[in-house]
Amino acid sequence: MIKIKEKLNEILLAYYIFSYVLLKRIIPNYSEISTNVLLINVIVILITSLIYNKLKIKFMVKEIIIYLVIIFYALLDYNFRPNIYTVQTYSYMIIFAIIPIFLYLRIDNLQSFFSSYSFFSIVIAILFILDPFYNYKYSGDYMGFGYNTMILVYIGLYIKIRENKSGMLLKALLVIVFVELLIFSNKGAILSAILFTLLYELWIKGSTKKKIVMISIGVILVLGFNTIIEVAYNIAVNNNINSYSIRSLQQVVDKTASGLSGRENIWKEAQIQIENNLVFGNGAGYYRTTNNEGMYTHNIVYDVLIEYGIVMFAILTILVLKGIMKIRKERGEERLVGIIFLIMWFPKLFFSSYLQAEIGFWLFLIWGIVNRRKDNIERTIKMVK
Repeated sequence: MIKIKEKLNEILLAYYIFSYVLLKRIIPNYSEISTNVLLINVIVILITSLIYNKLKIKFMVKEIIIYLVIIFYALLDYNFRPNIYTVQTYSYMIIFAIIPIFLYLRIDNLQSFFSSYSFFSIVIAILFILDPFYNYKYSGDYMGFGYNTMILVYIGLYIKIRENKSGMLLKALLVIVFVELLIFSNKGAILSAILFTLLYELWIKGSTKKKIVMISIGVILVLGFNTIIEVAYNIAVNNNINSYSIRSLQQVVDKTASGLSGRENIWKEAQIQIENNLVFGNGAGYYRTTNNEGMYTHNIVYDVLIEYGIVMFAILTILVLKGIMKIRKERGEERLVGIIFLIMWFPKLFFSSYLQAEIGFWLFLIWGIVNRRKDNIERTIKMVK
C-alpha cells in the first residue's frame, strides 16, 4: 500500500498522465468547459506539489535549459512568425511538456510510481471498458480510445500483473483490454501494445529461453499475418462487429488500400512545405494554418522539419537516440520507466497527433538526458529557499 504522505510526488505524476482521460469521464459536459477544467487541473497539481515539497524546489540545470528553449521558441514564434495556432501550441507545451517534466524530476521512488500508474490504469479500465458500445461517448473515437486511453491502461495492467502476480480478475481485465484494443481501436495502438509486451518480456523479464520463445512467436505471427487477418476479418463480419482496425488491415492484405488512411497526400504536401524554410522552419502550427480544416501532418518528422527546421530536427533526433541507448544500457526500474515513456509516444507520433501535445515524448526526452542518481545538489540551482 502506497503511503500518500510519503509518495505524493509519484502519485501526482501518475495521476497527471491519466488526468485528461479521467476528467473526460467523470465531469459532465466536459467538452463545453474543457479549457477551464484543464487550467484548474494544472493549477491544483502545481500547488499541491509545491506545498508537499515545502516550496523548496531544486531545479536541475538540464531541466532549466529545456524550459528556456521552450520559452525562447514561444517568444520567437509569437513575435516573428505568428499564426492562429501559435498560442494554442505553446499552451499545450506548458501542459504536456513543462508540467510533466517538472513532476517527473520531483519523484524519488520508481516502484511507487509504477504502483500509482497501475492503480489509475485499473480505474480507467473500469470507467472506459464499455465506451466503444456507446459510440465512444467519452474517448471521442477509435483513435482516442486506443492511443489516449487503452494503450496507457494496458501498460499499467501488464506491469501490475507481471510484477505482483495478481489474481484472475486483473488478468481477465487485461485480456478484455487487449481484445478491445484489437477490435475497437486503431492499428498504431495495437502495435504499441505488442511492442511494449515484447520489450517488457525480452528486456525486463527476459531469459535466454524466454527470448527464444518470444522470437519464435514473433516469426510465426509475421509469417502467418495474412491468414490471421483473414480469420479475424471473417469472425468480425460473421458476428456483425464493426472494427476499424481489422477492416483496415484486411484492406492492406487485399491490397485495396495502403493502410495509411490518406496520410500519403498529407505527407506529399508536407514535403513541399519543408522546402520553404528547411534550416529553421516556419513556426509552430504552420502546416495547420495552410490547411482549411486545421489538419496536422500525422508525423513527428514532418512536424519538426516544417515548424522548427533541420537544426532542431537534428537535436531532437540525437536526444531520442540518446534515450533509446539509455534503455539498452539501464536495468530494472530505470529501464522499465524508459520503456513506458517510449511506448506512450512511439509509434503514435509517426501516424497521429503532434509532439507539442504528447506527454510521453517529453517525459522520454527528459528521462534520456537526466540521470537522477548522478545529477546531485551540486549540479542544481536552488530557486526557492
